[in-house]
Amino acid sequence: MKLVTFIFVIGSILFGVVLFQVKYRVSSLESQLQVVEKKIADNQEIIKVCQAEWSYLTQPDRLQKLSDQFLGLKPLLHNQVVDLYEVMRVVEEENLVQAVLQGHVVSGEGS
Repeated sequence: MKLVTFIFVIGSILFGVVLFQVKYRVSSLESQLQVVEKKIADNQEIIKVCQAEWSYLTQPDRLQKLSDQFLGLKPLLHNQVVDLYEVMRVVEEENLVQAVLQGHVVSGEGS
């Protein structure tokens, strides 16, 4: 009878140690899970803010105003459009960089 009691006590102690280790590991994993869930929530909030900023920044009216203010782009005039063959002729005659610098390609001379 004493052997059975001894085995039962040793088994209970071992079971208690294993149960304590499992409980400690579960607590550790739960705290890690909370950290990850907090990071996910923070990132989702950041994504929402970025989407709102992107939506504001890409508004067509705003982009048009900025384009007018900083780029000064104007519609093409009929004499600014040149034929591809004219461009190739100018490139064959001189270096492309020189052609652009002298305005041959952009101005459409010879059209």
